[in-house]
Amino acid sequence: MNNSLYVLVLLVVVLIWFFLKRSKTKSAAANKHSTKTIRKEPSFRAVSIQICPQACAAAKNIRDKRFLSHQAPMLPLADCNVNDCKCKFVHHNDRRSHDDRRFASVTMQNVFADKEKRENTKSDRRKK
Repeated sequence: MNNSLYVLVLLVVVLIWFFLKRSKTKSAAANKHSTKTIRKEPSFRAVSIQICPQACAAAKNIRDKRFLSHQAPMLPLADCNVNDCKCKFVHHNDRRSHDDRRFASVTMQNVFADKEKRENTKSDRRKK
């Protein structure tokens, strides 16, 4: 009776240890995968055309224009008349070429920040 109690307690301890170890390895594996999927890709990835030395007029006209990746024209361009076109795409993280396009205008700075001014000629009915 005494020996069977020791064996039962030992079995329970081993099972608890096994399940705890197993859950730690699963959570570590889940954390490993979750850190890889957290990385956020830019929303507005863009491309522009880097022209080759003998580029056609069509490529020269749009060389500084940035296109969203899925809206970029195929290379060689449809209007390209160069037999050995070596134009290629340059990748950008954002379609915008500059950081901020808003003007820092002093005149517009406080247009919407002023308090609303009402001129009530009538007395308020609640203040009687």
